[in-house]
Amino acid sequence: AYYLSGNYRFKERYSLYGRVERQASVFPSTEIEPAKSIGFRAGLSVEDLFGTGFNSDASLSRTDGDSVNLRAYRVEVSRMLRDSIQLILNGSYSQSDYPATGYTSDVWTYGAFTYMRVAKVWVVYLSYEREQGDDYSADRVMSSVSFKF
Repeated sequence: AYYLSGNYRFKERYSLYGRVERQASVFPSTEIEPAKSIGFRAGLSVEDLFGTGFNSDASLSRTDGDSVNLRAYRVEVSRMLRDSIQLILNGSYSQSDYPATGYTSDVWTYGAFTYMRVAKVWVVYLSYEREQGDDYSADRVMSSVSFKF
């Protein structure tokens, strides 16, 4: 795999970014031809959105391959609350299309995350994420506590 990426920052608060990636997956135990794909991603990040203290990031990606074509759209909003708590909300939609079978899958994902610094040496992380596909759903809750030496 190889890729080319770039990031352009302008007007102190905005960042436009992109990436192009070419990949080949080789399966040595079979005689199948390598699966090839090309992917694109573009996005815009904004710090202090409309002077509210919120940071936002929106991106879209597209991957076209021999076995699957993927489209994904993602939005994330975050904000520091006081000096020790960061809150992050995100949502995404992706569509996978499998040309060989004609099957298409749609997945919606959204979540909330928080990082809390306690007494400058402890970090508490909590997250909730919901994923809803065409024929399934999954809820994930994670937490961790870390200590800075």
